[in-house]
Amino acid sequence: KLIRAINPDIVHLLGLFPVMAPDLKHIVRGLPKLVVSGWGGEFTGSSGMVIDKKTSEILRFILKYADKITATGRCLAKTASQFTDKEIIIVPYGVELNRFLPSEFPEKQSANLTIGFLKHFEKKYSPECLLKAFALLTQKHGNIELLMIGGGSQANALVQLAAELRITP
Repeated sequence: KLIRAINPDIVHLLGLFPVMAPDLKHIVRGLPKLVVSGWGGEFTGSSGMVIDKKTSEILRFILKYADKITATGRCLAKTASQFTDKEIIIVPYGVELNRFLPSEFPEKQSANLTIGFLKHFEKKYSPECLLKAFALLTQKHGNIELLMIGGGSQANALVQLAAELRITP
């Protein structure tokens, strides 16, 4: 009732956890210009979220009524795409791509471009995607480095994957 009383031009659902209850599906159906932005757990099953048949149906239903869907990266977009055929727009977390230029940092001593990852080594953050992407980049560009700082349950698997991809410390 409140949403209809306010009558907004756009409604943005940031993370679908609060609206996962089946009795809220009817609200989504009538929303004007619905934008849905996933945080990850609702699509990946992390953060204690269980992706069972019922949850999958609710996700598909909500995304069916979305005018736009966003994700913070390609891996999340790929995971979310199993619930919809709609385009998923990637909005990088906290990076203005039109303003970010590595050449703006002349104090850097190395000619290499360093890609950094400071996060827990957990499946929900997809550090393996970064390793695979880095391996592809090194085939095309020789002047890049990867610096991964963190720890977690995926640490050993990441070391093994790095060895398989011939990424050396």
